[in-house]
Amino acid sequence: MTTPRDLRLVVRAAIRTQGLTQAAFAARAGVHRTRLLAWLAGRRGVSTETLGRLLAAAGVRSISVESLNSHTARADESGGK
Repeated sequence: MTTPRDLRLVVRAAIRTQGLTQAAFAARAGVHRTRLLAWLAGRRGVSTETLGRLLAAAGVRSISVESLNSHTARADESGGK
């Protein structure tokens, strides 16, 4: 199963390999920079929609629905969306 930490690592790697700043990556994904930074630090969850935009900007083509549901459930439990 893909964990939220795994997803953050994928996005971090994409930011590096694409040669972007975090702000530029956030703009590409249509997410506010502070939301991206809080999510990357594990301080805040994101909605499934936002996660989808982040992963799309990272070049991820597919992910299991189970992984998304697990991530969203953890975000809901922590109060972050």
